[in-house]
Amino acid sequence: MQFAGFTLADFDAYLPEKWSSNMYTLPRRKVKDSLDLLGQSLREVFQSDSLDLHPHLSDAHPSLWNNKQVDTQWLFFSRSEAARQEITEIIDKERTLAATLADPTPLYRQIFIGVALDQHRLSVGIWLHFEAWVDRKNLLALLQDAAKVDALSRIVKDALPAAHCLGLRGHSELPASQATPEQLATLTADFTAQQGWLFAGRHYDRDAATSAGPALQQQICDDARALLPVYRFIAWSPTNDAISIDRIVAQIHEDREAQQRELTEEQHERERKRAEEEAEKKRNREAVEQRVRDDEAWRQRERAIRRAQAIARAEEEAKRSAEADANAETAAAPADADAPPAEVDGNLLPANFSEVTAEAPLPDAPPPRRARPDASPAPKHPSDRRDDRRDDRRDDRRDTRPRRESSPRRDRDRSPKREHAPKPAPAAPKKRVEVSEERRANIQVSDRIEVLNGFLKGRVGVVQSIDERGDLRVNFGALSARVPREDARGLGPQ
Repeated sequence: MQFAGFTLADFDAYLPEKWSSNMYTLPRRKVKDSLDLLGQSLREVFQSDSLDLHPHLSDAHPSLWNNKQVDTQWLFFSRSEAARQEITEIIDKERTLAATLADPTPLYRQIFIGVALDQHRLSVGIWLHFEAWVDRKNLLALLQDAAKVDALSRIVKDALPAAHCLGLRGHSELPASQATPEQLATLTADFTAQQGWLFAGRHYDRDAATSAGPALQQQICDDARALLPVYRFIAWSPTNDAISIDRIVAQIHEDREAQQRELTEEQHERERKRAEEEAEKKRNREAVEQRVRDDEAWRQRERAIRRAQAIARAEEEAKRSAEADANAETAAAPADADAPPAEVDGNLLPANFSEVTAEAPLPDAPPPRRARPDASPAPKHPSDRRDDRRDDRRDDRRDTRPRRESSPRRDRDRSPKREHAPKPAPAAPKKRVEVSEERRANIQVSDRIEVLNGFLKGRVGVVQSIDERGDLRVNFGALSARVPREDARGLGPQ
């Protein structure tokens, strides 16, 4: 497949209203395929100049790489994997994690050369972002030397065609023929202040790019070939090292070791504080337990003392009661015990019989009612007389009413209620059938197993299924887990 050029519809696919829409992914995909064909030709150009660069293509659909907005389609060549390993430890040194997550595109990490197409134009050139730490430091260090500034000015004037320019992307750009040392110093200061994109290359407006047709491929290759001296001057390499990267890497290693030591010391300090807290908790727990034991011993002593005091009081009470009973018996003996007893109707009576009968009334006799000497019986209330007549009639009916004979049904109802039959005793639990070792080793679905290793060691579960590798899916109540066959011991059926 050959490059056929670009059309106006290719540029219209990157209008602002289409940046975040997936409906225009197909036309943007066609642009990406065209850039891929250009990339094959550019790679041959770089290889012919002994420059090992690796091509990349940006996404044609909204993604995390382009912040969900496809405003530009990129083809860029950056260092190969082998070259990136030399600076991989410091390539993102000054970029924060928040900035990387906000814009993860690799365009910010290092200098690159390539092609970019948006709604207005197609650009071929070199891009260097301020956050490309290694290449930016290398360029600024080179421009501190006046001889290097003059060398870059001559390279830009002599190597770049008249249509090429140099400047900050989105700001004013000066033609390459005007790249004097003074202009380069001003550009360097603006680059440090703006912290944006430094650009060197050529722009094709959409009309010029579409009218060139397939011939645009050769023009782009010529433009890229002219930019290679500028790229070699700016890009860091072991032979173009103005910042002593070995020393920087060594310093980074020292900083990391210092940070590791600080982290280790902090970890040891946390462990020491944790151990002290655990020891303090243990001492407090032992002190509380000792207080509980002391309180319990004191309560037992108090209960023993109270028990002994109660026993002593009970014995004292019993002793006093016995002495009182003995004194009462002695006092109750008659003073004239020698007098002969009296005889009534042939029965002997005690000598003080008359005194006892006079003092003690008969137990069944009601106490005498005291009445006023001049009192007359009070007349009854009419309601009292009605109650008396009602009682008399009730007594008459009770006497004249015939006695009802007893019936078997009434006697049956009066019989005591039958007691409920006792409940049968529960049946004895069935004994588990012994399972042979051969049957236990042959684990099947619905068998019980015991886990021998892992965080579930010692747990017993039921096999739900067995996969083709022989691993078991075991149910442990509310938990279900996969258990390797060698970590399970069969217990037989449920």
